[in-house]
Amino acid sequence: MRGAKAIFWCAVALAVIQVGVIGQRIAAYEKIVSEGKEFRFRTDVVDPYDIFRGRFVSVSQENLRIEIRQEEVRDYDYGSFFYGQLKVDEEGFASIASLSKEPTGGDELKVEVTWAGPDYDYSGGQQKLKGYFVNIKPPFDRYYIKETLAPAAEREYRAHAKGRAHLSVRVLGGKGVLEELYIEGVPVKKWLESVGSGS
Repeated sequence: MRGAKAIFWCAVALAVIQVGVIGQRIAAYEKIVSEGKEFRFRTDVVDPYDIFRGRFVSVSQENLRIEIRQEEVRDYDYGSFFYGQLKVDEEGFASIASLSKEPTGGDELKVEVTWAGPDYDYSGGQQKLKGYFVNIKPPFDRYYIKETLAPAAEREYRAHAKGRAHLSVRVLGGKGVLEELYIEGVPVKKWLESVGSGS
């Protein structure tokens, strides 16, 4: 009997902890949305094999490569995390300008390294060093949407990803929340309605 009670109270304690963790995540999300600074990111095409899965659209961003010095290559291990400092261009779009191991307190996103090393230009039949670079994983790779709209949203995104779509995100304390996907400056749900794919 005591064993059963112990198991019961352990289960209750675990449930309380889980609810608390979920509550903290929700609170953190809402804080970023309400207090975070808004940035716009140009989108980019997605690997054809990274197709629609579930209730989200796979998305990517431009300018996910930062030039570094040769001696810095060894500092960027695969899977390591850095803080990417954001800059905004003349057209109002953000990109990651530089990386730092520690937070700076400025406008930044925590990002993951996928590769670092030399890049070469092979045009003209000769190998020419272009420089040393570090590639980062897209900070935002999923736009969640109603399941019935996701396939159409995926098709429209793929058709407009290069130069004709962008993401609106909120950034606070190195973390970001993807708020909206725009196609030709129109929120994707309204865009789908305009092309007869919304419901």
